[in-house]
Amino acid sequence: MAETLVSGRKGQLYVNTESAFGTPAAWAATDALRHVNFKPTRNPFNRVNSPEKKQSPGTAVRFDRRETAAWSVEALLRPSGTLNMLPEADDILKAAFGSVINVTLSTTVSAAPAPTTTGCTVVSAVGLASGQWISVVVGAVKYVRVLTDVSTLALTWAPALPSAPSSGAALKGCITYKLTTDLAISLALSHYLSSDTTHSKLVTGAVVDRFALAFAQNDEPKMTASGPAKTLTTPAGAKPAAFTTVGGNPPSGLVGNLYIGSAAYKFIKLDLEIQNGLKLRDDTYGENLPTEILPRGRRVITLGLDARVGDEAVIYDNAESGAAVTVLKQTGLTEGNIIGIYAPRVQFDVPDQDDPDEVPTWPFKGVCLESADGANDELVVCLA
Repeated sequence: MAETLVSGRKGQLYVNTESAFGTPAAWAATDALRHVNFKPTRNPFNRVNSPEKKQSPGTAVRFDRRETAAWSVEALLRPSGTLNMLPEADDILKAAFGSVINVTLSTTVSAAPAPTTTGCTVVSAVGLASGQWISVVVGAVKYVRVLTDVSTLALTWAPALPSAPSSGAALKGCITYKLTTDLAISLALSHYLSSDTTHSKLVTGAVVDRFALAFAQNDEPKMTASGPAKTLTTPAGAKPAAFTTVGGNPPSGLVGNLYIGSAAYKFIKLDLEIQNGLKLRDDTYGENLPTEILPRGRRVITLGLDARVGDEAVIYDNAESGAAVTVLKQTGLTEGNIIGIYAPRVQFDVPDQDDPDEVPTWPFKGVCLESADGANDELVVCLA
């Protein structure tokens, strides 16, 4: 009998936020997520050998232990292509950060008082608040910035723009992914390798304990997410009738900029990682599966930045002195296809330096800090 094999390149992944821990919401075609790699794991028994003495040295008896499961996914980070439309990775981003703020606002910069590189007055500020992202046009280029203050119609942002926006320039609201104190969002992930459910897996009760973003000078932004899960079952059940994705090609590192404080800085690649410090409650007597999400430690966000050895004043001197710097990176300049990251205080370590014949590289490593206790603003991500 000939064996019928399946191809991994046909894999389709659906993701949604659970209505309750371990309970997927109804699946829809729009839960589709294009992915590079998906790895679900499960050990239903976690068996251990019996410690009892016996006549022969071999093992004859094993005991079952509590089931464990985990998951990881790698994908391109794709904006939706339309301002204020959520991306197909929205569920994973919300589970990693805790909240999403989507402000639909299209207004203009007022002439008086005169706009500056760090603020302006607008015709309308409905829905805007400190900590959110905006996009503003300066010299026909769309820049994204984080609001540090909103006082009626007066806006202040950081870091400074290259120049002040003109009177009448367009200013719009964006999608902001913001960290929260209590993170208890669980996901369901359903993966199919064929048109039916024969080769399919369903992961439920999945939490994002680790989330990472990678930006390189000649590549599209990549995200990875992973963590423990309640369980994995196969087959996954009915597959949605369609695989409806959102957004075209993501912006690449060929278009964008990086600011350290208010200074533009040339770099090679930038990596971010959030460690949320989450675990599942899997130690209850009489329960074989986890029952809820628990915190297990502090949230830690790290940032890596590779740059050619050059001006020491921007990052290196601050690393030597121990001073924190602000970091804002924008990828893409086209509305609907812009990704922004902002960290208000990053403490970089003094980097080791390689010794090639060409220009050497500084591999900066830093920790992202809150602007104040309880601010939950070590990292803010926007899609605009």
